[in-house]
Amino acid sequence: MTDENPDLAAAIREIEELHAAFAAWMGPGAGPEIFARFEAAFAPEFSMVGPSGKRLDRAGVLAMLAANRAAFGAGFAIKIEAAVPLAHGPGFVCVGYDEIQTGRPGPLQRRASALFRADTAAANGLRWLAVHETWIASNV
Repeated sequence: MTDENPDLAAAIREIEELHAAFAAWMGPGAGPEIFARFEAAFAPEFSMVGPSGKRLDRAGVLAMLAANRAAFGAGFAIKIEAAVPLAHGPGFVCVGYDEIQTGRPGPLQRRASALFRADTAAANGLRWLAVHETWIASNV
């Protein structure tokens, strides 16, 4: 970990790149290099609270991803919009964003917050620590 303030642009790039990997993995399917990207992205203490309120640790998120390979087929896409900084300080940044999924029965929209730790060994210099998602009103 570094004491430098992580770059917001790097955080947004990391969010977009990892979600593109999610779309590739859950779309028509992808090779093990995509799953390796997930494993490398999440810190050992990573946790995620999904829109239902269920909390998953890193192992649980990776198991969910493994089970959803090619689950949505061709045409599945994830778009990231409205990314904004929520907080930052020495060695961390927190970003809010909207995630729009298309190519499955009905579009799904989530509002998320992601917390990153600076890590020069990680993609885009950031390691995922936590994600919290909620449904955007049109899904409820």
